[in-house]
Amino acid sequence: MAEAGMLNVGDIFGEESLHDQAPYKFDVIAQGSASFLVISRDSIEQLCGPIVDIVARSAGGAASNTDLQKEIASMAERLTIEDPAEDYSESEIAPPRTAFRPRRESVFVEAVHVDEKWVPPSYPHTPEDVSRLRGYVAKTVLLSHLSTHLRDTVIEALERKEYPKGAEIIKQGASGDYYYILDSGRADVWQAKIGGPETKVFEYSSGGAFGELALLHGERRHASVRATDDCVCWALDRNTFRKIMMSTGRHTMEERTAFISRIKLLENLSTFERFRIAEAMGVLECIDGSRIVARGSPATAVFILQRGRCER
Repeated sequence: MAEAGMLNVGDIFGEESLHDQAPYKFDVIAQGSASFLVISRDSIEQLCGPIVDIVARSAGGAASNTDLQKEIASMAERLTIEDPAEDYSESEIAPPRTAFRPRRESVFVEAVHVDEKWVPPSYPHTPEDVSRLRGYVAKTVLLSHLSTHLRDTVIEALERKEYPKGAEIIKQGASGDYYYILDSGRADVWQAKIGGPETKVFEYSSGGAFGELALLHGERRHASVRATDDCVCWALDRNTFRKIMMSTGRHTMEERTAFISRIKLLENLSTFERFRIAEAMGVLECIDGSRIVARGSPATAVFILQRGRCER
């Protein structure tokens, strides 16, 4: 570990957790807002086997940077993102500073071609709309992991749609076309088993988000969603939803695997192992003055400074 001082973008700390689970040697405190990529020792061992075996590998097993980038480009077509079906409690989404749990992943069933010149659509929103949508997105499991910039990109691409009382927003058995966030009104979820009547299984109020499963997995709609009141929704069309996620995922995977290749004790991992670790990384956002790790506390995770500056 380097001497005490300032940490800048790309700097790594907590590597002692990979060696011998020694305690952290420094306090690390955010100087302004900052974000980190985080991977725990336990996650690495679950994905790649015991650390002692990883360290013992011969240097000849390391993948070249060129090979790594080629492999990432092809693997990104199978982009994985957070599975909303694996919902977490608030304590699991924001764990203690030194304990991190990787989120489970879910795979798109179709490859998506992203034209470098493609620009996401942008729909008009009032400042009040943007403020509400930011609040909704921050509380939505599917989108809350995105950076502030990417959340704003999603918000700009949301199109306002109005549904009168009794209107069917989603129809069971239909193909997925939109991902929805309910802004005002209420909507009930109705599901019919084969040969049976419809049964109400859930209801949404302001801030409720639905319609993601069909877009993520290419499945038919599992249930109908019907407006109980006059409703206003914000909708992200399937094509835009997947292209935003795909382009985000490609950049994210390249950035993360590049960082992983700089962690000395992981330099002999295969390309596939690096990619799996990149998928399992969490993102920690901190405000000015936040203590990221405390000197003397058990070192359980490695941190990579992604944005901002820190002092140790």
